[in-house]
Amino acid sequence: MLLVKLSLLSYLFTCSYAARILAVVFIPSLSHNLVFRPIYRELSLRGHQVVAVAPNPLNDSTLTNLTEIDVSYVYERNKNMQSALNFDSYTEFWTNTFQWMMLPAEDILKDSRVQRLCEGGEKFDLVLLEALLPVFYAFGTKCDAPTVGMISMDGLLSTHSIQGSVIHPILFDDMLLPYQKPLGLVEKILYVYSFLWYKWYYNYRVVPQCDSMMRKYLGQHLPPLDEIEVNSSMAFINTNVVMNPIRPLSPTVVPMGFVQIRAPNALSQDLQSVLDNAKEGAVYFSFGSNTKSSHLSPLMRSVIIKTFEELPYTVLCKWETDGVPSSKRNLVVKKWFPQADILAHPNVKVFITHAGLQSIEESIVRGVPMVAVPLFGDQKMNAEKSAKLEIAIQLDKDTLSRDSFKSAIIEVAENKRYRDRVRELKSIVEDQPMTGLERAVWWSEYVIRHRGARHLRSAVADVSLAEYLLLDVLAAVLSVLLIAGIVSYKLARLVGKLTLCGWRRNKAKES
Repeated sequence: MLLVKLSLLSYLFTCSYAARILAVVFIPSLSHNLVFRPIYRELSLRGHQVVAVAPNPLNDSTLTNLTEIDVSYVYERNKNMQSALNFDSYTEFWTNTFQWMMLPAEDILKDSRVQRLCEGGEKFDLVLLEALLPVFYAFGTKCDAPTVGMISMDGLLSTHSIQGSVIHPILFDDMLLPYQKPLGLVEKILYVYSFLWYKWYYNYRVVPQCDSMMRKYLGQHLPPLDEIEVNSSMAFINTNVVMNPIRPLSPTVVPMGFVQIRAPNALSQDLQSVLDNAKEGAVYFSFGSNTKSSHLSPLMRSVIIKTFEELPYTVLCKWETDGVPSSKRNLVVKKWFPQADILAHPNVKVFITHAGLQSIEESIVRGVPMVAVPLFGDQKMNAEKSAKLEIAIQLDKDTLSRDSFKSAIIEVAENKRYRDRVRELKSIVEDQPMTGLERAVWWSEYVIRHRGARHLRSAVADVSLAEYLLLDVLAAVLSVLLIAGIVSYKLARLVGKLTLCGWRRNKAKES
């Protein structure tokens, strides 16, 4: 009876502090959305009234405090994602990525349902936004509410700069640069150049373009976007201690990690039967929600299927292309699998993955080692890190062969050290006082309670790069030294001339 009373008291306490929250997600990618949906879902369950702009709405009628604005039409802009993001050049990748992201962002901003938000006296106490583009920070100003940026991976350089975290192009490298430690001189020059280029491109290309978009759809009266952006209260980044570099973070940067992970659900009867009867073990293959089998080259598709036919294991293969060229009984093909639930089955020996961050997180938590074949974006660095951590073997998609593919799968499946290592990392990431979801929810409510988190703001956020690197001080000191050197040189020359003249006069008198 006492427990019931305490639960009721807790519920009433939560409801008495219920807030109105706006969540804005814009990237048309299920893997990205899987990180954000648990956050606003949990906030709604805690009694807050949540309005979510969502490309992948939950459509859960039991969530009575959640109102979703379905913007799944932005997936029309996702058709060219593979070509838009598949570039080896660092500068070309970010140029194409930012321009690609502008398309779904503009689609959402011109949606009349979205434009009506924060109008007609409707107020919000917090704005949660996907922070890959700065334009959505404008909702905080428009709604007179503190903002929290959310990213489904590590924070971008711009994210850390805005929040005042320590940035260093050598120590804390960008997620898209080659993962190679220690760095040689050539790599250091490359990293510094990439750092400076990103700062220039983001500040002088991306922000002005987003500012123009903001004024077009949200109003001409708003302050400059670069001023709005730096007033963000916090940033939630999806990082963890094993896959991301240990770095000093501003108090306003909250690492979440493994937000989308939940207890495994029961498998369907057919999948449960298949895996239970996999006496030699099972392999699960998926290149994620964004990459379809039709995106792969015919040669790569052939290598993958032919290799699976030669394996002694049962293979669960996520494959969207009709007419898989195989009739082997060991191959189970579906267009979609409940990935996290399959990885929880004890007979799954290997996860063949594209090395997306969410897939790697699920693999670690389920204790399944990987064969990683990265395709684009941050996947290459994720694969390199996983290989260095000895929880995966990395293969190159451009040189993938049946022999190398089969050899890697069998090595990971049969070599006990891969499974032991991934279980060791699992124990590390799970040994923490709060889950990533609990941290995100707690800090969201913290920002609501205090109407922002200005008191936690790092001083680094309010200085320019030149001031942060003490270039102004260095310039002043060098100027003083240069002036002193010039004056000393001039005086020395003058003294020398006077001395020489005096010596000549004395010499003339003597003669």
